[in-house]
Amino acid sequence: MPDAYYYTIGDESGKFIGNTVEALIPYKPIKIKTGGAAAWEIINSNGCRYLFDEGEYSSTTNSSHNYIIGTYTSAWYLTGIISPNNHTIMYQYQSDGQYQKRINTQVVS
Repeated sequence: MPDAYYYTIGDESGKFIGNTVEALIPYKPIKIKTGGAAAWEIINSNGCRYLFDEGEYSSTTNSSHNYIIGTYTSAWYLTGIISPNNHTIMYQYQSDGQYQKRINTQVVS
């Protein structure tokens, strides 16, 4: 069964199925591009681009033997917004060992 992914961009939210975006639920006139499992780009109906290419990682642990079985990306952080006029906002995050925190927002005209 393919994975389900949830997104929120601006005031829109939804769900898509599969790494190759097999279905949008509910359907919306947006485009979702993948950069493999490491990056996503969502383009809304107004042409605004939302870039997600920094991940949050989680581990699966064997509870009976207490060792890590594997690590996977459990969420992606918004790293940039590019308007149709190429106005850009970029975000940077820093990890404190527990949480990712936004440390910088840069606006480029």
